[in-house]
Amino acid sequence: MTSRLLPRVTLFHHPACQLCLNASAALTSIQSRLPANTFTLERINIHEDGNEKWKEVYGWDVPVIHLGEERVLMHRIGEGDVERVLRERGVWPAAAAEEKEKEKEK
Repeated sequence: MTSRLLPRVTLFHHPACQLCLNASAALTSIQSRLPANTFTLERINIHEDGNEKWKEVYGWDVPVIHLGEERVLMHRIGEGDVERVLRERGVWPAAAAEEKEKEKEK
């Protein structure tokens, strides 16, 4: 049996940011609809000790989402945005896509 590394989705945020809360909720919702082994999710508060590098990079320019090392989304991020990026990058599982299509047909 071979194991694969799961794609890593990282949300860079800070707690006093409503757009960040919206992006976090979108990621949580997407993750709850997909199989557990679809991707890993990491949330990084850029204002916490140890995250100075990210605070320097993004400052108040958050939320930002990376897929792996690539910045893929920032600012106003909804579920549709996350889903689009995951589909474009081949992370969205085919089974979830088929289920969503069936729901639309109902």
